[in-house]
Amino acid sequence: WLALLQVSLFFVLSGTGSTVLVGAEPVKEFLAALRDADYFDVAIDYLDQMATSPLAPATLKESLAYERGLTLMQGARHQKDFTLREKQLDAAQAALDQFVAQQPNHAMAFSAKSELGNLLVERANLKMERVKRPSEVQKDKLKADARGLYVQAYKMFQGLSTDLKTKLEQIPKNIDQKKDAKRFEMREQMRADYLQAE
Repeated sequence: WLALLQVSLFFVLSGTGSTVLVGAEPVKEFLAALRDADYFDVAIDYLDQMATSPLAPATLKESLAYERGLTLMQGARHQKDFTLREKQLDAAQAALDQFVAQQPNHAMAFSAKSELGNLLVERANLKMERVKRPSEVQKDKLKADARGLYVQAYKMFQGLSTDLKTKLEQIPKNIDQKKDAKRFEMREQMRADYLQAE
């Protein structure tokens, strides 16, 4: 299946079908389908193609670092090798940090911050998995590091929840979806992020 999907993706991205992919098929749904099928490498290749493609929608180009970070983080969960998983989490964190720094007012900015909190939890979980290995000699240090990461993540989620609540209170309750679609979308995303952070 993977080889067939990669070949199909190659043809779609290399020419004849590219307008169909970007024009007719929603990019976010395509990425979600790749992630759901555990085709994380293919999703990263697709994002790399879209970074330089003139056919990529502007909305995707604005959120490429976020999508890359999310994909790398989800892929890391399926990585069995601890060292490779740590490297993938490092790359995910770098991408999410880049997105937050470059797009602080983007509708997905709070989502990215939430994912950074989730990434801390992933790192802590990774350390706790290492503790379970019989050959591990630094169990106490790993446990202490994991505990510190859990506390850090908790504080991040608390701060994020407070920030979101404040921002939501500043946005009008009645926004006309047709007249102010971008603001409406941002408010809805912030509401979802707030529920996630709680």
